[in-house]
Amino acid sequence: MTDVLVKAFRKFRPDGISVNPSLQGIPEALGCRLAFQKYGAPLVIEPGLKSYDEIADKAPVNPFTDGRLPHYLETVQAVHATIGHEACIGFSSGGPFTAAALLTGTDRFFKDLIRKPEKIHQVLELTTQSVINLIDAVCGMGFGYTPAEPLASSSLIRRDYFRTFAMPYLKQITAHMEEKFGKKA
Repeated sequence: MTDVLVKAFRKFRPDGISVNPSLQGIPEALGCRLAFQKYGAPLVIEPGLKSYDEIADKAPVNPFTDGRLPHYLETVQAVHATIGHEACIGFSSGGPFTAAALLTGTDRFFKDLIRKPEKIHQVLELTTQSVINLIDAVCGMGFGYTPAEPLASSSLIRRDYFRTFAMPYLKQITAHMEEKFGKKA
């Protein structure tokens, strides 16, 4: 992965490089099964939570040991060591809402925003702490972090659902970054 990112940088010369486990990184580390396509991002083929009763048994991710996250942490360091003097190197992953939707299964997740909001908040607490753990790892290495929340888009959820289910958790991770690292990204 490092070799591909470095070669792409040297060929196209973008202003920066983002290393990221895609939207599925945290859900995969929490137990989702993925299918890898020839082209494109991996697909979640089996949610990591089959029942909300399993939430109590799930611990937030440890980015240094869980799933493929350690590989991405090694990659961001290697890319920085190779071209960090030439470009800004950053890190991104799915944010709490997107990670929760993929972990739960998007169909069930969106239905349960209405039917079981308290369970959705429990899942969001798990994914938020998982994102915070990843932020601590990445920012602790000296890299910026950006969450991606495409499933919290206004084309998928109403504004009041965003305010209830996405915004509080985004604010929590932003406040954490600012408090711990002195910046929001």
